Amino acid sequence: MADRSLIRVLRANLRRAVQAGQVDEAAGLLARLQEEDPLSPETRGLELELLIARRRWDDAADLAAQLLMLFPSSARMHYLAGRIQYQRRDYTRAQASFAEANRLHPHWLVRLWLGKTCSQTGDHEQAEALLVECIAAQPRARLDLAWLYERRGQPRRALEQVEAYLARCPADPFARTQQRRLQASLLAPAELVAEQEALIELGEEVRPEVVPTYVQRLIETGHGAEARQFVARQESSWTPRTAAAVGWVCHGLQAYDLAVRLFLRALPEHVGSYKLLSALEAAARYAGRTGEVAAAYERLLPVHKALNGRLRALRRR
Repeated sequence: MADRSLIRVLRANLRRAVQAGQVDEAAGLLARLQEEDPLSPETRGLELELLIARRRWDDAADLAAQLLMLFPSSARMHYLAGRIQYQRRDYTRAQASFAEANRLHPHWLVRLWLGKTCSQTGDHEQAEALLVECIAAQPRARLDLAWLYERRGQPRRALEQVEAYLARCPADPFARTQQRRLQASLLAPAELVAEQEALIELGEEVRPEVVPTYVQRLIETGHGAEARQFVARQESSWTPRTAAAVGWVCHGLQAYDLAVRLFLRALPEHVGSYKLLSALEAAARYAGRTGEVAAAYERLLPVHKALNGRLRALRRR
């Protein structure tokens, strides 16, 4: 007969290890729990949580599908399935999963993720209502609300939410980064350009979160040559994420040569982004640089076999 007190301790320790990111310790605890209580929904759910913590998304998706068939009335299984679908950008299914989890067992955490997902699916009114409701339980929901307002073209309202959050949690580095980026977006183009040029003259670097807006303002105000000089001087110090962000700005403003250059720099870390790959190939056609993209795909092909089809299509062009 199973020792229920031991099972409770194992579950508690396993949850604690997963939340702390101690995946090796969690794996050992899960193995022990499976010996004591292998078939319960609690054990199977913890198995799924560990797969999510390990970022083994394909295995997690397969297990989630199985567990939803076994435990269709479990709010926890629907919630975990939604987390996996959100990670895989399957937002329509994620929204349905979070909605079902909240119907079965209403909870602010489920509504927070439902609000985040509604932001992605374009159901902005519902997203706003859900995120506002979650602020009392989780102040960081203000950052998700800020992102929603920014997506709706309301940067000032977004900044208000970030600053309200910082008033409570002033040491949050991500929120500080968002604050600086939103403040930059609200400056007049000439004002932002002048401010950043003054910093450069003093030997300071443009902060990464401000770089995309700075390059955007340079191009928008007719300073395309200065934008290209800035990119040439600074891009070696940028992370792939910053390079991709600036690349998207350049792509949107039809500075396709810069977009190709920056997307290629970001490519190894974003090779799974079909949206970026499609934008890179389109920019390369406009800029007459398809050969460079094909060469980059060839270099990555030994590790990323999925590029083979795209490479063949480029060669046909």
